[in-house]
Amino acid sequence: MKQSSDSKIKAFYISFEWRKLRYATLLRFDRKCMCCGNENEIIHVDHIKPIRRFWHLRLDPENVQVLCELCNHGKGSWDESDFRNQFYENNQTTKKPENLIKRQTKKAASPSARLERLNKITKYSLERT
Repeated sequence: MKQSSDSKIKAFYISFEWRKLRYATLLRFDRKCMCCGNENEIIHVDHIKPIRRFWHLRLDPENVQVLCELCNHGKGSWDESDFRNQFYENNQTTKKPENLIKRQTKKAASPSARLERLNKITKYSLERT
């Protein structure tokens, strides 16, 4: 049973829906770790409540935060720490994730064009790290 759960999670992380949410989250919060403030490490979009136990929250924009690789791996999937409040206090960001997701998907007409655009964005983000 664990193997099928692992393959379901792996499939989720390469899905168009996850890439869309990940991109919108990076637009919303920038590429800055919400735990330590680091901008020079590899950046991850972390599920606050782990998707292994809260599958229904996997695409909830209020269940993700931006963490650097070191903080994300230190937090692990057993810890549900939410570092967004400290980020909000320091940055006063007010962007709404739902609006960003809608805005990004309107720019491309067909699903294949949207996927191609997200692939380019993801590739660019990975190359910059």
